[in-house]
Amino acid sequence: MKKLLLPLMFISFQSLATNTLDLTDPKNIEIADMYPSYELLRTVSFEATGKAALLGFKIDKTSDDWDAIFEARISANMDGEQKIYITLDLPCSDQEEILDPSTIKTNGQNVRYYRFCNGSHVYMTPISKAGDNFLVDEFKKKDFVKFEFSDITVLFDAAGFTKQWNNFGGDAL
Repeated sequence: MKKLLLPLMFISFQSLATNTLDLTDPKNIEIADMYPSYELLRTVSFEATGKAALLGFKIDKTSDDWDAIFEARISANMDGEQKIYITLDLPCSDQEEILDPSTIKTNGQNVRYYRFCNGSHVYMTPISKAGDNFLVDEFKKKDFVKFEFSDITVLFDAAGFTKQWNNFGGDAL
């Protein structure tokens, strides 16, 4: 993880909230090797959006369109509990479809997640209260939160998370 975070720490000083990394630039080879299908990577922190952290990829850096976007968002579930939801670059169309839970290594710790379809993409949130607490603590205490999926590693910039978490309002009464 240090091997990955060290180069990302350098790009985080370009701007406090939004960072773009050209994966075709030879000085970025260490990160580019992790994402061989993409030419451009952009991170956007909670600090920049006030509500979510984003990670986007472009296959062609000259294109106006982003090819893959992942999101970490603070929201409330149907019971009014404040939670973190991770939206994946995984299309789905049936909101009624029951998706199998997944175990995802999150900052080195296996965490079980419920998976849902919002009509366009799959999103997930921890199953257990321990998973919720772990994920919130990682976003509060770390600069980045890393999700290791079978096909891609997703790294969210946690800058501004604590302020947004505290400003969200907590669980509904």
